[in-house]
Amino acid sequence: MIARAASRTQDYAAAVYEEIRRAPVKHLDETGFWVGTRPQWLHVAGTVGSNGLVHYRVSRRRGEVLTQAAHIVMHDHWTSYFQMPGVTHALCNAHHLRELTSLVDIDGEAWARRMRTLLRKLCHQVNLALERPAGQTGALPPDNIRAAERQDDRIIRDGIA
Repeated sequence: MIARAASRTQDYAAAVYEEIRRAPVKHLDETGFWVGTRPQWLHVAGTVGSNGLVHYRVSRRRGEVLTQAAHIVMHDHWTSYFQMPGVTHALCNAHHLRELTSLVDIDGEAWARRMRTLLRKLCHQVNLALERPAGQTGALPPDNIRAAERQDDRIIRDGIA
């Protein structure tokens, strides 16, 4: 019964996978889990936006990423994603915030606290911009972006020092 049901969904799963592969922006992640005594990896690929497609795939290998992806791929800093040819990489701020929180809580890094505050503030500004009525821009003004870049540079310089 399980095999019959699985065979009936193969075409649908393949179509979802293809839509995600071609989407202008997609996000990728993976997490490990155990089946008995064997490690497995759950690979997740999804689209950003209103269509909300998600594809789950289980593999015994961690390094199996979305093949022949196009456009923008958002992910954590995992090395395998950077091996994907022909895509623009966007790094996930949820992962950044988690790492910055560790640097604040464990190492007491002041620069990490400032960077975390900046990222949260920018996220809030972008969310407000996206809520504007139709016809108004959903982007941050260029002056805000330049100011944020200058602040980011200062925080990075302080962290290096």
